[in-house]
Amino acid sequence: NSGRRSNSLVHVPSSTGTTVECPFLNDVIFRSGLSYMCHPGNVMFRGLLEEYFEEHSLASQEDKVEITWRVVKDVLERKGGRFLIWDKHGGGWTHLQDRNQLRAKVAVCFKLYKKQLKAQSNCQVTECSTYKFERQDGRKRKRGSDGEESEGCACSF
Repeated sequence: NSGRRSNSLVHVPSSTGTTVECPFLNDVIFRSGLSYMCHPGNVMFRGLLEEYFEEHSLASQEDKVEITWRVVKDVLERKGGRFLIWDKHGGGWTHLQDRNQLRAKVAVCFKLYKKQLKAQSNCQVTECSTYKFERQDGRKRKRGSDGEESEGCACSF
């Protein structure tokens, strides 16, 4: 036995951090697509955003910066996680280590969370009194891009 670690734990230097073959459970991963929202580290991260959101939304700009630093610190130190981003060209995960870049990403996540909450609060499903008379003209209801009949709210929460 040569004493080498398994390939999944080998870190290779890259321009922005180190390459990681497989994320751990407490890692926050940045990659487009809904399937990554369910990654345990991302679920934990959203929990932190929810925990700090009210304080963040009421804070001054200077205090918002401090709160985003707390979220970064919580992920890295309290939860033992890392921030990983998908490298489209290399086809692997890159461990982001630049703390300023991490704080900026967390700040963007707070903005997106606020936008999501606003969209969710604007999403209303109501049945009006004219509902019973809908489509009496004999035309079929239009289907959405997913093939399903569009009905109710268009929010995806």
